[in-house]
Order: sequence, then C-alpha cells, then structure tokens
Amino acid sequence: MKLKNFVMVMFEDDTMVDPKETEWFAYYTPGQAKVITPLVDSDLYKEDWLGLKQMNEEKRLHFLSSPGNHLQFTDTWLMENIITPFLSNSSASSVKKLLFV
Repeated sequence: MKLKNFVMVMFEDDTMVDPKETEWFAYYTPGQAKVITPLVDSDLYKEDWLGLKQMNEEKRLHFLSSPGNHLQFTDTWLMENIITPFLSNSSASSVKKLLFV
C-alpha cells in the first residue's frame, strides 16, 4: 500500500455531518438511526475492503478529534496535529507558507 498514513478528524460539536462519527468511518447500524456501529465492527473494516484494517494494524490509521463545529480548527491545531506529525519537513514548510502568509 502506497499511502503512508490515513488521518481522520472528527469535530466534537459537528452540526453538518450526521452522525459526526462518520468522520471516523462509523455509521448508523442498519435499520435504525440511533445506534452507531464503529468502524472496527463494520464489514468494511473486518473484510478490509479499503485497507483500513491493515493500516490500523500497522499504526498508520489515525483517529483525531477537534473541539468545535465542522472544520472549525485553528492554524495552531492544524500545525500541531496534522502537518507537523504527518507531513515531511519540506511539505510542512510549504503548507506553513500557504497558511500563514
């Protein structure tokens, strides 16, 4: 698999995505709209349709959460939680220039 890391961010007070847990590939259990089935309990994960199980076992699947509503994060949060840990120094420098210019 060529993808180095897959980072998912769930916004804790999200009012746009329903349920917000879909930001981590969870979804309502079929036949109702209250109980949510986590990714690891889904056939998508168990049968590894997308390689998410393999990535998780290799510590390359990352579940992050951010306070606030949909895509309401600060530049600092983005740098500390996404860019610095997951992008190379050269990529981080390029992104930093775009964000903070």
